[in-house]
Amino acid sequence: MTRRMLLVEDDELTCSLMRSLFAGRGVEVITAHTVAEALALLGSRPDYLVLDFNLPDGDGAEVLRRVRADGLPTRVAVVSGWTELEAVVGSGPEVVLTKPVCPDGLMRALGIC
Repeated sequence: MTRRMLLVEDDELTCSLMRSLFAGRGVEVITAHTVAEALALLGSRPDYLVLDFNLPDGDGAEVLRRVRADGLPTRVAVVSGWTELEAVVGSGPEVVLTKPVCPDGLMRALGIC
């Protein structure tokens, strides 16, 4: 069974590197660069969501709230350069990581080994 990830990241280089990292572990990666794109792609019912918090059209908390409200069984990692992420923690991600992110730590937090 193919595992699917929605990677929401507006920085092209970071997005490309993370996509390669997860694809190398056999995860099918779909990407979004904005809140609007991410919300539109939630219908794919991703197993994993790696979510940048600071996006051009809003913050990642909106995407996380939708995942939880829709009852998706998606494991969520919020990654951000911000250190003030209290609003996201209350929405129930599996992990909140500050950039730069250790790839191994991110994999472990999501249960991808």
